[in-house]
Amino acid sequence: MGTISGTIRDSRNTTPLANIPVTLQSASQPSMELRQATTDANGRYAFTDVPAGSYYLFWGHQNPRSGSRPQRTVDLAAGESEQADLQIYAPPPSNIPMPYGAPPARRRTV
Repeated sequence: MGTISGTIRDSRNTTPLANIPVTLQSASQPSMELRQATTDANGRYAFTDVPAGSYYLFWGHQNPRSGSRPQRTVDLAAGESEQADLQIYAPPPSNIPMPYGAPPARRRTV
């Protein structure tokens, strides 16, 4: 058994990101149960007691346009620890006010 761990950082300024979901999926055994983790306040996550093999790491939220999440492949040897540091683009907050709701309906006279 081994460990896969790492830190998720903002790609713009390398700030650690908290509360980012991370999923571990076996590449060779798709029927193996998915494992979930969430980054802590320092952007760290860890999966312990992982059997040797090849795995996919998915992190962040699903992209609404493509329907996919960023992923990386990690190969883990028996009894080894693998460090997989990841980056995610977190857009800066916008100061542009956004309108809420639809415009009022126009009255139509027949």
